[in-house]
Amino acid sequence: MLTTEDYEFDQMKALFAPPGFTRARRTTTVRSVGVIGGGTAGYLTALALKRVFPDLKVTVVASSKIPVIGVGEATTPLLPKLLHSFLGLDVVEFYEKVRPTWKLGIKFVWGKPGDYYFHYPFEPGDLVESLLYEGHINGANFQGRLMDMDKTPVLELPDGTWRSCLHYVPYAYHLENRRFVAYLAEKLPEFGVETLDRTVIDAEVEGEDRIGTLICEDGDRLKYDLYIDCTGFRALLLEKLGAKFESYGTSLVTNTALTARVPHHGHIKPYTTARTMKNGWCWVIPHDDIDHLGYVHSSDFCSLEEAERELQEAFPGMQKHIGLVRFRSGRHDHFWRGNVVAIGNSYAFVEPLESTAIHVITEEINVLLNNFPVTLEERHTPRYVNRRVNHRWDQLRGFLAIHYKFNGRLDTDFWKFCRNEVDLADGQQYVDVFREMAPMGARIHRLWERPECFDDAGYDTLLLGQGVETRLMKPRYTREQWRARYEKGNAILATAKTHAQALDFFAKNPDELRRSVDLRSASGMSFPGLLEDIM
Repeated sequence: MLTTEDYEFDQMKALFAPPGFTRARRTTTVRSVGVIGGGTAGYLTALALKRVFPDLKVTVVASSKIPVIGVGEATTPLLPKLLHSFLGLDVVEFYEKVRPTWKLGIKFVWGKPGDYYFHYPFEPGDLVESLLYEGHINGANFQGRLMDMDKTPVLELPDGTWRSCLHYVPYAYHLENRRFVAYLAEKLPEFGVETLDRTVIDAEVEGEDRIGTLICEDGDRLKYDLYIDCTGFRALLLEKLGAKFESYGTSLVTNTALTARVPHHGHIKPYTTARTMKNGWCWVIPHDDIDHLGYVHSSDFCSLEEAERELQEAFPGMQKHIGLVRFRSGRHDHFWRGNVVAIGNSYAFVEPLESTAIHVITEEINVLLNNFPVTLEERHTPRYVNRRVNHRWDQLRGFLAIHYKFNGRLDTDFWKFCRNEVDLADGQQYVDVFREMAPMGARIHRLWERPECFDDAGYDTLLLGQGVETRLMKPRYTREQWRARYEKGNAILATAKTHAQALDFFAKNPDELRRSVDLRSASGMSFPGLLEDIM
């Protein structure tokens, strides 16, 4: 018989404090910053700069002629931290205007043939025990089991009241891009950010590595001390200073995404789905009203007509409107050059797998804030920042390449090519160590730095989920101990609410939503293993 005490999550203690978004130096001779380009990258960067440097003149120069791509965006747990804990954006207003849904992780229809799938939740878990005693890794933690049930971390107590556990769960957001960008644009004047509707067509270079004056389509000339290049794949300012693009094409071979939508009839899943397709994969991102689809594929292996036909066969109820996004995978050799820092796609892009786009924007913003120049004459700081950011992107390249190298679900020409030809690059070292002993995330002394996402535990989940051979560490629990813990946890999780029920609960109880965000920020709690603490 479960009691209310079984649900007293507020008694849990943090295992470690969440990283702050800035310890930035607050003294600088830089007086003006021009953020060139809007969208998620430009607006988030501008808001963050004003949050740390309120006296800095920050101007976003963006053209209304450039449309916002209206696709579903999946994110990582860094974004809620940035929006609510660091920028202080009101969570209730955010939910009303942007209408996000929660992402507990990714369901991969991937790896092995047949009905097989595996969950990649954000929360670390007991992978060895789940694999040995359940035959799969999906029971390793609280989030994975919620994903299996299509439920959320909003539970019903024995007395009939409901309690949100969002503040103990590393969740992210699913967002509709147009609504999200419009909301950020609304916040710019509130933070004191100036905006100019201009189309920048060129820039004058001063000396070896300085942008002097911007030249606009209407003849206007604009000048700032520091420039943030958020011009997307054009990389207008960064490439003007001679930065070179380095392709990841030998590791990541996709280059095109067909986007569409399909009704979900009120069934809102609390995760992104990554579904293996003949010539790539398809994302399914749930929103409150509809699912967004994106077939990521290689134009070298199929035509647009073939890709659209396959997408329609996989999702018979799909709406007829099809969008098209083309991209290139790789990075520039400089993140920061002279008086230009590139944020988002203007510096690098891998591909849509694992929702890295907004995640790395937040990481890059954090790097910028913590290394903001006291003077633009600095030379050593930019050099080491470049080395660090370049390495991070190279790590993401290898991490994503592992998805392609070991996916044995289909034997099409595309997947045969990936298994035989994909270069794991930086990912090879992780695979080598994993094969000798797993999980890597259980090692006391880690071999690599521990990033916010895509760390050792992420490699473990990805490689175990795809069935890559390894030697498993000894389990922490016997079969009997595991079964007792598992069944008690499932009894509690059986009270969890669906996504639609939970969103309705927060709409009627906005203070409970604020409570979850405030507790998350004020308590210093990061992501403890919920089931372990309550058992």
